[in-house]
Amino acid sequence: MNSFQSHKKIILKELREEIDNGGVDTKVIPILEAINSIPRYYTTSSCAGRILLLELPKLGDKQNAVFLGRWHDKVSRNDILSAVSNASHGSIWFLTQSPIFHIAAEDLDSSVKLLKIGYAAGFKHSGLKNIENRIIVELLSTERIDVPIGRDGILLCNDKLLDFIVENANYIIERSDDKLLRLQKEISTLKL
Repeated sequence: MNSFQSHKKIILKELREEIDNGGVDTKVIPILEAINSIPRYYTTSSCAGRILLLELPKLGDKQNAVFLGRWHDKVSRNDILSAVSNASHGSIWFLTQSPIFHIAAEDLDSSVKLLKIGYAAGFKHSGLKNIENRIIVELLSTERIDVPIGRDGILLCNDKLLDFIVENANYIIERSDDKLLRLQKEISTLKL
C-alpha cells in the first residue's frame, strides 16, 4: 500500500468516528462517501454551508471569538435576536458561508479533474490549496456574507436591515443546498 492509500485509510477511519459521533454535517455525508469511494481521492474537511453569529473581542481575534449561534439550515429573525441576547462584549458579526470541501488528490491530473467537477457544480472559487506534501483541492462557492450587526450586546441595525440580511442568508443556504446536489451528481461522473 502506497503512502497516499495508507494516509487515506487513517483519515477515513477518523471520518467514520466523527460521523458516528454526529460531528459531520449530515448534508455532506453522501458527497463525502462518494468522493472517498474513489481510490485517488479522500476528503480532509468539509462544511455544508452555514450561518454564524459571532462575538469578537477585537476584529480578527478568531482565537477568542464566541459562537453565539450556528445553523446549517435557514434561520428566522427570532433565531438571530435570541442568539444576540447572549452577547456581552465585542463586535457581533453575522456570517453566511457557502459549502467548502478540502480533498486530497493522489496526483496533479486527479486534482485537475476534481477542479473541473467543482466548477461544473458551481464551486467557482475552487483551487489548489497545497501541492507540497500532498495535493489538496479546495472546492468553494462564491456566496458569503460577513457583516457586523452589533456591539457589546446591542443590535445596531434596524429591523428592515436585519430582515434583509436574514433573507439573503437564507437564499445562500438554498443555493448551497442546490450546489451540494449538483456536486454529488458531478462526482458520479468521475471515472474510478
